[in-house]
Amino acid sequence: MTFFRKLRSPGLKVYSCYILQILVIEFHRQQSEFSRADLGFVQETISLVYQDLPKEINVFDAVGLGSKVFPGVSSTTGQNNKSPIYAASEAKLERIMKGVRNAMEDVGLQWNERKCAVVHVRRGRLQEPEENGIGAGEAITSLREDAQYKFLGVLENVKQQDGLVLEQAEKEYLKRLSVVWSSPLSDYYKVLATNQFALPVMSYFMWTQVWPIADLQRIDRETRKIMVENGARHPLASTDQLYIPRSSGGRGLKSVESEYKLIKIKAAVKLCANTDPTLKLVREFEERAVDKGRRSMLKDASGFARELGIELELEHPEPVGRTEEGELVDKKKIGVFAKKALYTKRRQGIEEQRWQGKLVANRWQDDQLDRSCFSLLCEWRTAPTYTIAALEELYQQLLPTKVYSTRKAKTSGDSDVRCRLCGKGQESVAHVLAGCSALAQTAYLTRHNAAFKILFFELLRDHGLVNTVPPWYSPTQPKPIYEGEKVTAYWDVPVFADQTEVRANRIDGRIADKARKTVTLLEMSYPWVDNRDHKDEEKIMKYAPLRLELETVPGF
Repeated sequence: MTFFRKLRSPGLKVYSCYILQILVIEFHRQQSEFSRADLGFVQETISLVYQDLPKEINVFDAVGLGSKVFPGVSSTTGQNNKSPIYAASEAKLERIMKGVRNAMEDVGLQWNERKCAVVHVRRGRLQEPEENGIGAGEAITSLREDAQYKFLGVLENVKQQDGLVLEQAEKEYLKRLSVVWSSPLSDYYKVLATNQFALPVMSYFMWTQVWPIADLQRIDRETRKIMVENGARHPLASTDQLYIPRSSGGRGLKSVESEYKLIKIKAAVKLCANTDPTLKLVREFEERAVDKGRRSMLKDASGFARELGIELELEHPEPVGRTEEGELVDKKKIGVFAKKALYTKRRQGIEEQRWQGKLVANRWQDDQLDRSCFSLLCEWRTAPTYTIAALEELYQQLLPTKVYSTRKAKTSGDSDVRCRLCGKGQESVAHVLAGCSALAQTAYLTRHNAAFKILFFELLRDHGLVNTVPPWYSPTQPKPIYEGEKVTAYWDVPVFADQTEVRANRIDGRIADKARKTVTLLEMSYPWVDNRDHKDEEKIMKYAPLRLELETVPGF
């Protein structure tokens, strides 16, 4: 074997494609020692040497060589992370495998027969298992009809085992998911670990496997079930809100079903845009399947894109997308546009939910509310899961109030939904948070002071009255008076009027700027969204006499 002696030569180094061509041409001239069926093996063997060369260089096309699968008796050996070896007969296959082993040793690799299997196919049928030797008393076990081998992580026999791959991937995915959601990680990092540690077990295979959508939906249900079992989610929580970004009030989790559909769309676009001659065969096969009415990746991708309002025009070499408004989407932007369309679809679903999505949708549509009202979910990355789950229950009105038990959960036969504390309004989330008179001087006051002191301390630091601001969870309370050379600040100190009759004189905070001759009044309240304008008018009227009195202060 002159070719292998050349490869074993210590002075030989493949620096360029040109030298590699010389080796192949020299081997081509010595075909008397090898059959044409051996050329596929040579291609695989040489790939061990030139694997670092650019992929665009196809040496074998340049010299007219390539693999060939002979009709009749065909044998193939699958190697982990390498292409199969084909031979026209069992005897030639054994000879090729021995040569492969020697070639691998030449480049510093070791043949592991335990990770290999051999398949004998005669006229399309799997033959009885036999062993094939590779020398030194070692042999490769033949692959049985009910067995599989792995190629690039995918289980195969005479064809890819899509169902078995899905079963094993699902098992590993749910296993990792259980580890993540039962761990002491914060909610943010649990979601991050799910998307980057658990989901790739599934998404790796999605580019090549064909899986039923019903099975992917079932896996998504199992995902949500695991979250519920670990206290991370309410059983009746909105599904759409779970999968939207945290900046919009969601959890930022990725759906297995949605990820599969997006990957299929991107795979179809890449296939139609690629100019590689080998992928041309794949594209023609898929196009022929569409013409004959069989299942095709192109057909599936077009259907998935249509669900998102995108009409794919998968024409080689410039596939494009077309929106419902007729706008063209470039092939490089179809994947991003599909993600945005999926987000829009989920957002519309939340807005249509009359119970779980009502409060979140109100915040989206509120012109006076800051767009970063959900920034807590993104910035507070150490927040425990039970805290985020409780916030989700508040936003989706899933607290066990009388209104919820009677009208949503249907677990109470009592038609009386009056508040158990004040006995006046309906016991709903809105009433408990901002409308119950029994909580006005207790829980509401504590919440009011805890929130207002954060703003007050920030103002004190801006005016140089304090050096540091305590964290929001600190029990530290502001002092009644902070005096400086230019500014004096008051915390919950009443104002005594001399010129005007003032009944409401206990303002939350007051800052007197001696340099600018101004007095700033600070007042905070916690009205419900629908009651905000009315509360503003009420505060203005309540403290109007106090403002009039302050305007009469000399020098201000």
